[in-house]
Amino acid sequence: MVKTDDDLVIISFNHSFDIGQKVSVAMRMNVIKFIQDENKSDKSTANIFKGKIIQSSYLGNTIDYKIKMGKWEIRTNAEAKYDFKLGEEVTFHLPPEDIVVTRES
Repeated sequence: MVKTDDDLVIISFNHSFDIGQKVSVAMRMNVIKFIQDENKSDKSTANIFKGKIIQSSYLGNTIDYKIKMGKWEIRTNAEAKYDFKLGEEVTFHLPPEDIVVTRES
């Protein structure tokens, strides 16, 4: 588990660090899953976050989104079936098994 300085809690598996140790969190852009009403029950409750779309770029079959989550910005590629507008609030899932945590030097 990682707790950010702005109190976001991110669950990851197979990582063991000391409490208070500085770490970095990374994931592939394509592992972020948007949650809409019809599939909310498909996800565990771990790592479900809300954010705001601050940038989008249409890339044919996918759309590259930048999401503001607290003080953090993350990017993801999503299927073009999602058509979120700038400023729209979205809910998304970060699968714990796909999160990589590394020590900061």
